[in-house]
Amino acid sequence: MTTGSIIITHSILYGAEFNSESAHALLSTNYEESMEFLAAFGNMKLLITLFIFIFMSFLLTKIITIKSFDDNQSWKKNIAIYLTLTCIYIPFASLRNFRTPLDPYFATKIIKKIIAAHQEIQLAEDIQKSYDQPAKSTYQGAQTIVLIIGESATRRNMHLYGYPRQTTPHMECIDQLHIFSDIISSSPTTQKAIGRMLTMADLNGTPYTTTVFDIFNAAGFQTFWISAQFSGQSPGSGIVPIIAQRANSLWALKKNLPPDKHYDEFMLPQIIDTIDNPAQKKLLVINILGSHSYYKERIPEHRVGLIFSDIPPKTRTYANFHGNENVSQIINDYDTSILYTDFVVSQIFESLEKRCRGAWAVIYLSDHGEEVFDTENRFGHAGSSTSRNVYEIPFVLKISKEYARWMHNAEMLVIDTARPYQTDNLIHTLLNLAAIETALYDPNKSIVNPQFQILPRWIKGTPYTKEQSTTSSDALPVSTELEK
Repeated sequence: MTTGSIIITHSILYGAEFNSESAHALLSTNYEESMEFLAAFGNMKLLITLFIFIFMSFLLTKIITIKSFDDNQSWKKNIAIYLTLTCIYIPFASLRNFRTPLDPYFATKIIKKIIAAHQEIQLAEDIQKSYDQPAKSTYQGAQTIVLIIGESATRRNMHLYGYPRQTTPHMECIDQLHIFSDIISSSPTTQKAIGRMLTMADLNGTPYTTTVFDIFNAAGFQTFWISAQFSGQSPGSGIVPIIAQRANSLWALKKNLPPDKHYDEFMLPQIIDTIDNPAQKKLLVINILGSHSYYKERIPEHRVGLIFSDIPPKTRTYANFHGNENVSQIINDYDTSILYTDFVVSQIFESLEKRCRGAWAVIYLSDHGEEVFDTENRFGHAGSSTSRNVYEIPFVLKISKEYARWMHNAEMLVIDTARPYQTDNLIHTLLNLAAIETALYDPNKSIVNPQFQILPRWIKGTPYTKEQSTTSSDALPVSTELEK
C-alpha cells in the first residue's frame, strides 16, 4: 500500500475526523499545503467504490420507478417511493464502514440534529432550575480553584509519563507537582466527557442536572468559564455550552479575538486578569484546544521552534517509519501539539504561583485521549474505537503549600498518585479541593480524600483494568512535601 493511501485507510476509514476545521484548513492554506492535505486524505479506490454505489442505486431506482408508475395503483406508487429511498440510502449507509468524508448518514444526521436540539432545550431547562441546596466553603480565607481541561491528549505521548521523546519539559520543572498515573476518561467524546466532569452525571446513570458552577455559586464563589472551543450555546451544540452558561462570567477565544489569534496562548491575558480578579473566592474552568485535530493547526507560526521534524519514537504498530512518512508526520504534528500544550499549561501554573493571593489548587487533565498509530493503524478518537489511548489521559495537580497543609490538618487531603480514577466523578474532587460542604458531595468519589474508594471503571460498557504500564509518576508523597 502506498503512503498516500495509508492515511485514508488507517485514519479516515478507521476513525480520523473530517469536520469543518479540516475543511477550513483545506481552503485557507496555500496550494502546497492543500495538495499535502489531499495526498493524506485522498483515495482513488474509495472514490471508485462511491461511484459504483451511486450508479447502482440510481439504476435500480430508475427500473423500480418505471415499472411501478406504469400502473396507476397508488399503493404501488407508494411502494416504489419507499424502495427508491431504500435503494439510495442503503448503499450510502454501507459506506459507514469506510468512514468517508462524504457523510453517508447526512439525512439521518439532520433528523438526529432536530431531535438533539429538542432534547437540549429540555436539558437546558432542567439544568437551569434553581439550585436550592445549601453549600459553603469551610475555608475562611481567599481561594482560587482552577480546572484546565485539555483536548485529545493521551498520556502515552507525554514524556512526563515515560514517552521517550521530550514533550513535557515545562511541566517537569514545576516543583511539587502531583502526577497521577492511572486516570481514564469517561468517554471518547468531548461533550460526554466534559458533561460528566462538570455535573453530577456519571456512568451509573445519574442525569445531567446540577453543575459545578451551581454549587460553587451557592458557596459564595465567583465562577468563570474561559474557552478556546465553545463560544456560545444554540440548539444542537451539545451539553458543554449549556453548562458554561451557568458560570457567572464567560469568555470565548473565537468570539473575542481575530482568527490569527485562535491559539491557546492567546487566552493567557484573560486568564491572568481572572486570577487577578479581587473576588474572595473564585472557580476558573479553562477549556483549551490542546491537540484537537487537525494537529498541525494548533501551533502558531511564531512557535516554529517547538516543531518536531525527526523520526518519531517507534509505536506498537510501527517499529520503523520507512515508507510511512505521512504517518511519521502526523505523529510529529501530534507530539508538537502536546509540547505546545505543555508550554501553555505551565504558563497558567506559573501565573498562579506568582500572582494568586490566598489558597489555590489547579488540576490539568484532558477530556479524553487520542489514538495516534500506536495500537491501531489510525489516528483520532471518534467512532467505535476501544483503543486504551483514547481513554488514558494525563492528570496533574498542584496545591499551594499553605493550603495543602490546612487541608491535610483538616483531614480532607491525601495524595496517592497511583489511585485509579475515572473522570465522571471529577466534580467531587473539585468540591473537595474547594473545601465545600454540600449534600451532593461524596468524599468517597474524590481522588484526594482520605475516604476515597476504588470504583469500577468502564470503557464502552466493558470493565477497564490497567495494563502493566511503562509510565511513571515522580510526584512526592504529600507528607514529604508538607515538611518542606
